[in-house]
Amino acid sequence: MTIPLSGIGVPGGTFAITVNGGATGSDTVVSGTPATYLLTGTPAGGFAGTVALTCTPVLAAPYASCSIVPSIFTFSAGVQTSVVTINTITAAGSSARLDLRANALETVFACLLLPGLLTIWKERQQFRHRRMILLALLLSACSMLSLGCAGGGQFNMLYTPAGTYQYQVTASSTSGVPQSQTVTLNLIVTGR
Repeated sequence: MTIPLSGIGVPGGTFAITVNGGATGSDTVVSGTPATYLLTGTPAGGFAGTVALTCTPVLAAPYASCSIVPSIFTFSAGVQTSVVTINTITAAGSSARLDLRANALETVFACLLLPGLLTIWKERQQFRHRRMILLALLLSACSMLSLGCAGGGQFNMLYTPAGTYQYQVTASSTSGVPQSQTVTLNLIVTGR
């Protein structure tokens, strides 16, 4: 029996990728914790070369970021693995309180305290080494207060809200015949 086949051959072989053993991977996490997925690349037909991995949101999770380590498969012999991490928290920098009166009072207090302490030090010549250390500390404190470095700021942590999100990882060959494969990552975020 003869069965006719048709298709396009890929010279030099090809590759396949899976996530958690399949074409789709899912992870359920509490908001603020990372979701992880195991990505596996397998060469076929003698494929040898480099494949770049990218993560793209399909249904993006707010305040989340996707990273892949390593982000390149180098197929020379055998299966390659990588870990995809979707972080569900972002630090949005600091929001410093701007209270000029409080900062001015702190600066005046620190700068007036310094001459008073220097007067006391003059009377105690035997503690010369301690005076130098204390002087350096006071000058540093005065500088920090006058520049506002000791102001009360805090980091704003932004958490991904509860919901279901989706990302796609694409593996693309970087040389030879252009080839690409994709897998889907489902992210389920529960409340904190």
